[in-house]
Amino acid sequence: MSLDQEKAQIPSSPIPKWLIWAIARDNNYQPTLLGHIALSGALISIALISWIIMFVISTAWEKEWIFKPERITVEQLESATAKLSPTIYERNRMISQFQEIERLADKHANIMGFFYKQYYISLATMGACAALAIVSLFFISKVGWERVNNALINIFIVTSGIVIFYGNISLIFQQKDNLEASQKIYVNYLGLRNEVLSYLATGETIANESITPAKFIHYVDRELKSISFVRLGFDPKSIPDFSKQFYDKPATSK
Repeated sequence: MSLDQEKAQIPSSPIPKWLIWAIARDNNYQPTLLGHIALSGALISIALISWIIMFVISTAWEKEWIFKPERITVEQLESATAKLSPTIYERNRMISQFQEIERLADKHANIMGFFYKQYYISLATMGACAALAIVSLFFISKVGWERVNNALINIFIVTSGIVIFYGNISLIFQQKDNLEASQKIYVNYLGLRNEVLSYLATGETIANESITPAKFIHYVDRELKSISFVRLGFDPKSIPDFSKQFYDKPATSK
């Protein structure tokens, strides 16, 4: 077989030669600066597209995750309060309290759904990128940092950076703690909502005590105040301070 026939049998690369020259050099295809930028941009773009896909999926799952009861109309509330024989001011106040409970419950359900989605996306992204970083580090350790293709080092650095980024975001915004806090608030509002509906139906509290509408109004006010004390938190101290690495000088040995 002639040399020309052997060359003819070698498949041509689908990547144009000028593009290979721009993103890689020498026979080992070590990436150039443009190649590193293109690879990093591709990895970050994939992470961004994955974030969008997971956000859309988790938004669709939010309806399955969070139970929201049906809204009670004003007409239904007026009909329920009629048999308690309240004054017009007591009736209006009870209806106003119930509407406030439903509004606050919906608000914290949305907050809980937001933290559900962000926490889910953070965990999924960190897990996927950590796996890529570990695989890259495995191949780097087999060949050695000096001999390995720099593209693997690029992948390791970018994926590790994404893991650190999402880890810090989760710590700074306390996604897990805020998720649990908003869930607690939401459940408390649902419990208070059920107490009001039970009182309107029976005229008694959950302790089987018959009380006047005025006393029950004061009770609901106290419960609303106690629930509102729960706050969401953030931790700016979790932001890493890299300046210390440059300004803190190591102590000299005597």
